[in-house]
Amino acid sequence: MNPPAHQPQPGFDFGHLLRTLRRRAGMTQADLAAAVAYSVSFISSLEKGARLPDAAIVAERFVPALALQDEPALAARLVAAAAGARGQMAARAVTVTRTTAVYVEDEVGPAAPPLPALPTA
Repeated sequence: MNPPAHQPQPGFDFGHLLRTLRRRAGMTQADLAAAVAYSVSFISSLEKGARLPDAAIVAERFVPALALQDEPALAARLVAAAAGARGQMAARAVTVTRTTAVYVEDEVGPAAPPLPALPTA
């Protein structure tokens, strides 16, 4: 029986796993690059196995960008694959936090008068 498309398979290396999870999230390499503050060429290099991922960065940036907050086993697998790519042991636990971007727009109205100068002694 073939597994569903865009589901990571056992034995995948980090690059294959990253590509699979990115596609599953409906993201292009450019989308993921923007979300993790890296270049598209860096994402491509990671997926091809030409660059080695840093497990801490993967946990900090890639896991939230790929919306793995509610899938701790899959998040841990991605971090473990990143550590394994460098020949390191992965942490026993991965903590994923959610962040919410808040945008504040200035109200349109008259500008406040400038503050008076401070007295000099």
